Amino acid sequence: MLFRSVQYNKYTVENAGGLLPWKWLAPETLQFFKFSVGSDIWAYGVTLWEIFSLGQIPYPGINWSPAFVNQLENDGLRLLKPTFATQTIYQVMLDCWKLDPYERPGFYRLKATLDRMIVLVSPDEYMDLSPFSVEYKNVSRIYSAQYMNIKV
Repeated sequence: MLFRSVQYNKYTVENAGGLLPWKWLAPETLQFFKFSVGSDIWAYGVTLWEIFSLGQIPYPGINWSPAFVNQLENDGLRLLKPTFATQTIYQVMLDCWKLDPYERPGFYRLKATLDRMIVLVSPDEYMDLSPFSVEYKNVSRIYSAQYMNIKV
Protein backbone atom coordinates (compact mmCIF):
# COMPACT_ATOMS: atom_id res chain seq x y z
CA MET A 1 0.00 0.00 0.00
CA LEU A 2 1.29 3.40 -0.98
CA PHE A 3 0.36 5.11 2.27
CA ARG A 4 2.69 2.81 4.21
CA SER A 5 5.71 3.79 2.13
CA VAL A 6 5.37 7.56 1.93
CA GLN A 7 6.82 10.49 3.78
CA TYR A 8 4.73 13.58 4.45
CA ASN A 9 5.21 16.73 2.42
CA LYS A 10 2.70 19.56 2.24
CA TYR A 11 1.70 18.77 -1.36
CA THR A 12 3.56 15.62 -2.36
CA VAL A 13 4.37 12.20 -0.98
CA GLU A 14 7.52 10.31 -1.82
CA ASN A 15 7.80 6.69 -2.74
CA ALA A 16 10.40 4.69 -4.64
CA GLY A 17 9.23 6.17 -7.95
CA GLY A 18 9.48 9.83 -6.92
CA LEU A 19 7.18 12.56 -5.64
CA LEU A 20 3.42 12.26 -6.04
CA PRO A 21 0.85 15.07 -5.58
CA TRP A 22 -1.28 13.28 -2.99
CA LYS A 23 -4.07 15.86 -2.81
CA TRP A 24 -4.85 15.19 -6.49
CA LEU A 25 -4.64 11.38 -6.35
CA ALA A 26 -7.63 9.06 -6.38
CA PRO A 27 -8.17 6.73 -3.41
CA GLU A 28 -7.19 3.65 -5.44
CA THR A 29 -3.92 5.35 -6.35
CA LEU A 30 -3.18 6.33 -2.78
CA GLN A 31 -4.01 2.90 -1.46
CA PHE A 32 -2.83 0.50 -4.18
CA PHE A 33 -0.63 2.69 -6.42
CA LYS A 34 -3.11 2.02 -9.26
CA PHE A 35 -3.16 4.62 -12.05
CA SER A 36 -5.84 4.61 -14.75
CA VAL A 37 -8.06 6.88 -16.79
CA GLY A 38 -10.35 6.82 -13.75
CA SER A 39 -7.59 8.18 -11.51
CA ASP A 40 -6.88 10.86 -14.15
CA ILE A 41 -10.57 11.82 -14.03
CA TRP A 42 -10.32 12.19 -10.23
CA ALA A 43 -7.31 14.52 -10.66
CA TYR A 44 -9.19 16.47 -13.35
CA GLY A 45 -12.02 17.02 -10.86
CA VAL A 46 -9.51 18.45 -8.38
CA THR A 47 -8.11 20.67 -11.14
CA LEU A 48 -11.64 21.93 -11.92
CA TRP A 49 -12.02 22.67 -8.22
CA GLU A 50 -8.77 24.68 -8.30
CA ILE A 51 -10.01 26.68 -11.30
CA PHE A 52 -13.36 27.54 -9.75
CA SER A 53 -11.78 28.35 -6.39
CA LEU A 54 -9.36 30.70 -8.19
CA GLY A 55 -6.28 28.72 -7.29
CA GLN A 56 -6.96 27.67 -3.72
CA ILE A 57 -5.06 24.64 -2.38
CA PRO A 58 -7.22 21.49 -2.21
CA TYR A 59 -8.02 20.07 1.22
CA PRO A 60 -6.59 23.05 3.13
CA GLY A 61 -5.35 22.18 6.59
CA ILE A 62 -5.32 18.43 5.93
CA ASN A 63 -1.97 16.68 6.22
CA TRP A 64 -0.96 13.42 4.58
CA SER A 65 -1.79 10.31 6.58
CA PRO A 66 -3.46 6.96 6.01
CA ALA A 67 -6.49 8.51 7.72
CA PHE A 68 -6.88 10.81 4.69
CA VAL A 69 -7.45 7.78 2.45
CA ASN A 70 -9.89 6.38 4.99
CA GLN A 71 -11.80 9.67 5.00
CA LEU A 72 -12.04 9.61 1.19
CA GLU A 73 -13.16 5.99 1.06
CA ASN A 74 -15.30 5.49 4.13
CA ASP A 75 -16.39 8.94 5.28
CA GLY A 76 -17.09 10.42 1.84
CA LEU A 77 -14.65 13.30 2.25
CA ARG A 78 -14.82 15.55 -0.80
CA LEU A 79 -13.84 19.12 -1.50
CA LEU A 80 -16.60 21.63 -0.82
CA LYS A 81 -18.25 23.57 -3.64
CA PRO A 82 -15.95 26.43 -4.64
CA THR A 83 -17.36 29.94 -4.47
CA PHE A 84 -17.25 30.51 -8.22
CA ALA A 85 -18.73 27.16 -9.26
CA THR A 86 -22.37 26.68 -10.10
CA GLN A 87 -24.14 23.69 -8.62
CA THR A 88 -24.02 22.08 -12.06
CA ILE A 89 -20.24 22.37 -12.40
CA TYR A 90 -19.84 21.18 -8.82
CA GLN A 91 -21.89 18.11 -9.73
CA VAL A 92 -19.39 17.45 -12.53
CA MET A 93 -16.62 17.58 -9.90
CA LEU A 94 -18.52 15.20 -7.62
CA ASP A 95 -18.99 12.81 -10.54
CA CYS A 96 -15.22 12.88 -11.07
CA TRP A 97 -14.75 11.95 -7.40
CA LYS A 98 -16.99 8.89 -7.30
CA LEU A 99 -15.33 6.19 -5.25
CA ASP A 100 -15.64 3.54 -7.97
CA PRO A 101 -13.38 4.60 -10.86
CA TYR A 102 -15.69 2.85 -13.33
CA GLU A 103 -18.55 5.13 -12.27
CA ARG A 104 -16.55 8.29 -13.03
CA PRO A 105 -17.30 9.96 -16.36
CA GLY A 106 -14.83 9.54 -19.21
CA PHE A 107 -13.11 12.52 -20.82
CA TYR A 108 -15.39 12.39 -23.88
CA ARG A 109 -18.43 12.57 -21.63
CA LEU A 110 -16.87 15.39 -19.61
CA LYS A 111 -16.12 17.33 -22.79
CA ALA A 112 -19.69 16.86 -24.04
CA THR A 113 -21.09 17.95 -20.67
CA LEU A 114 -18.89 21.04 -20.52
CA ASP A 115 -19.68 21.89 -24.15
CA ARG A 116 -23.42 21.81 -23.34
CA MET A 117 -22.86 23.96 -20.26
CA ILE A 118 -20.93 26.59 -22.21
CA VAL A 119 -23.73 26.91 -24.76
CA LEU A 120 -26.26 27.48 -21.97
CA VAL A 121 -24.23 30.13 -20.12
CA SER A 122 -25.69 33.60 -20.23
CA PRO A 123 -23.44 36.67 -20.14
CA ASP A 124 -24.42 37.52 -16.55
CA GLU A 125 -23.19 34.11 -15.29
CA TYR A 126 -19.49 34.70 -15.83
CA MET A 127 -16.88 37.21 -14.77
CA ASP A 128 -15.79 39.67 -17.46
CA LEU A 129 -12.04 39.24 -17.80
CA SER A 130 -11.71 41.29 -20.98
CA PRO A 131 -9.64 44.06 -19.33
CA PHE A 132 -7.19 41.37 -18.26
CA SER A 133 -7.11 39.74 -21.69
CA VAL A 134 -5.80 42.93 -23.33
CA GLU A 135 -3.04 43.13 -20.74
CA TYR A 136 -2.31 39.42 -21.15
CA LYS A 137 -2.05 39.77 -24.93
CA ASN A 138 0.48 42.59 -24.52
CA VAL A 139 2.54 40.66 -21.97
CA SER A 140 2.29 37.49 -24.07
CA ARG A 141 3.44 39.38 -27.19
CA ILE A 142 6.46 40.81 -25.34
CA TYR A 143 7.45 37.46 -23.83
CA SER A 144 6.99 35.69 -27.18
CA ALA A 145 9.13 38.29 -28.88
CA GLN A 146 11.82 37.95 -26.20
CA TYR A 147 11.73 34.19 -26.49
CA MET A 148 12.18 34.42 -30.24
CA ASN A 149 14.76 37.24 -29.85
CA ILE A 150 12.65 39.77 -31.81
CA LYS A 151 12.50 43.52 -31.02
CA VAL A 152 9.05 44.75 -30.12
